[in-house]
Amino acid sequence: MPEVVLVYPLCGPTTGQTQLTVLGKNFAYIGQEKAYCIFDNTFYEPATVINSTLMYCDTPAVLDKFGNNVNNTEHYNISVTMNLADIIPSEYIFNYYTMPSIHSLAPYQGPISGGTEVKVFGNDFSKHCNLTVRFGTTTVWGKLVESGVVKGTSPEVSCPGEVIVQVSLNAQQYTLNQLKSDLTTFTYYRNPVVSYAEPRAFPMTGGSPFAIHGKDFMFSRNFTENDDGSERIYYNVRFIDDKGKELGRTRSDQVFDNQLLLKSIPVDQPYQNVRLEVSPNDQQWHPCETPVSFYRAPSIKSIDPKFGPIKQHHKTLTVDGKNFDCAETDCPHLKCSYSTDDFVILTDGMRIDSQTIYCDIPSVSRPDITQFRITLNGFDYTSENITYTFYDAFILNLVPQIIPMEGGTNVQVNGYGFADTGSQKVKFEKDQTDLNCKDGKPCRIPAKYNSPSQLTFIAPPEAEVKTQGGANIRYDPFDVEVSIHGDTFTDNNLKLQYYDQPEVGSLTDDNSPYEYHANSVETLHVPVDIHIPDNTDPEEFLRKTIVTCKYEIDGETVVVPGTLAVYPLPTKPSEVETIPNTINCPTTEGDPNGGDGQL
Repeated sequence: MPEVVLVYPLCGPTTGQTQLTVLGKNFAYIGQEKAYCIFDNTFYEPATVINSTLMYCDTPAVLDKFGNNVNNTEHYNISVTMNLADIIPSEYIFNYYTMPSIHSLAPYQGPISGGTEVKVFGNDFSKHCNLTVRFGTTTVWGKLVESGVVKGTSPEVSCPGEVIVQVSLNAQQYTLNQLKSDLTTFTYYRNPVVSYAEPRAFPMTGGSPFAIHGKDFMFSRNFTENDDGSERIYYNVRFIDDKGKELGRTRSDQVFDNQLLLKSIPVDQPYQNVRLEVSPNDQQWHPCETPVSFYRAPSIKSIDPKFGPIKQHHKTLTVDGKNFDCAETDCPHLKCSYSTDDFVILTDGMRIDSQTIYCDIPSVSRPDITQFRITLNGFDYTSENITYTFYDAFILNLVPQIIPMEGGTNVQVNGYGFADTGSQKVKFEKDQTDLNCKDGKPCRIPAKYNSPSQLTFIAPPEAEVKTQGGANIRYDPFDVEVSIHGDTFTDNNLKLQYYDQPEVGSLTDDNSPYEYHANSVETLHVPVDIHIPDNTDPEEFLRKTIVTCKYEIDGETVVVPGTLAVYPLPTKPSEVETIPNTINCPTTEGDPNGGDGQL
């Protein structure tokens, strides 16, 4: 008498077509269409008898033509027959499930050596009887770790590439409806070669950009390629100290086949011999062949000097600060940087101790204010706002060019290449010979720094300015030159000249106050007697004049530009005056209720 000993698998999709293996005793083939598996004592499915202990049959579908399980069938009992007459019962029940689907993996990649634990995310995994995961054509055991998540370990393969990942609840029928193929594709990669980091030392503050060099960092998942050819895949990088403690992790910003670009982590103290390990899947870690280190971030307190001429030879400045400690004893990557928006100049530096560095000063082609920084590793620079000024003074003009004999005029020196050295000054000379001021000493007058293009100084009284022979300079024009530091002066020959203040007349014949309506705008013709110095070209002198009119009205001061003119206007050519006798001053609006003012 035939007997059923074992049936498997005992679960399958509601679509049917699960091939059952039936093991037993005394199975016999007695003719075509005689052997059947019987489901729920109702549905007969043809069976193939292999020998006396083995036969195969397929499960029936429980769906209607519209794909609906209208009877909500969950399971069938199983029996067999060899002759359509004798029914051989069994204790086995076949369970139906909805065909599962998957939508993503984590991680998407692993080495060809296998061993990556891959989580497969999807739906309808719970009713399994023989849970497996298939990588390409290789099947491994699966484990349901939570609802909607199956875990499987990637098998070893012989070469890199991509494989489709599928799940089966009965080790036979695998998921088919891949929602998006790249999200359910697993990539095998060749173990990358991780050679060295550049730089190999970082400040403790973290955030320092660096590169890890090697090869085979990229693999075949190039559907995420960026415009510059890099991939959006990323590598995790962890930092391990010499005792095996993990200091922290970071993630690559960009991945190229021969390098990873990323930023360092912050640490709480200096470290030496820190091992870098990289992983694209956060499981298999690949060590870097050379260690890195962390040092205290340097900071600059001051530099001396803070300025210098544009052309310098074999000159150095002293940097005062703290944490000038390099990872390597000889500080091979120490550099000094002089930068603007337009250029960066790097020079060599020499570490004296943890608080002092000597930096070479470069020669430059033009005056400029540069940002000064240092780096101990060739990549990370100090961030303090320290500037070094290259000066090369050149005077464009003086404002004003004529000054009253009494002195006290604030003279603007306009040009470029000025620097705030604290010792900038001007000198007076005539015919390349110094003029003397107080105590018979050469005129050296302190100048105030306003900007890289302007200095100002207070002109002394004419009585203090004398020639080498002791004579007063009087009305003779003389040169003004500038020194930014030391005793090197410009040679631009800009002229300054003393003059006698003009005599200003009255607006009325009887010196009574002049009245005008507060809301009117008119021109006041102020009589003036201009004293043009002897031996001076009147036209040239008049071109140098800067006429202003100042009103004092109810305690407020208003300054407006004035003009030199001849008034009243001549009626005949013979009456034309060559020297102006009037200053024209436009009036300003006053108090509508009236009031007094002074011009």
